[in-house]
Amino acid sequence: MAWLSNGIGEAAIDHVIGVTAEPERARSLGLPEERILEVPLGVGGRFSLGSAVGFPVMVAIGPEAFHEVSRGCTSSMSSRPPNRRKKTPPSS
Repeated sequence: MAWLSNGIGEAAIDHVIGVTAEPERARSLGLPEERILEVPLGVGGRFSLGSAVGFPVMVAIGPEAFHEVSRGCTSSMSSRPPNRRKKTPPSS
């Protein structure tokens, strides 16, 4: 996080949230535990809006718009044939 602190000051870390599948790496970069949102590797669809990955999207577009997008995703998934809804395991 040195590049960020060098650019905007030491308080920069107070405005960072890590959304990651590698929380130990986020800790090694100086993020405190309470600012790390873990995306478990073993969870299928880990890049979906329903995971911690959706948090920055919600912050960017606001909760009302986020709920609209979420409803659209849910409706899209339920209309797919079951074989198109299978979760893919993470690659090694």
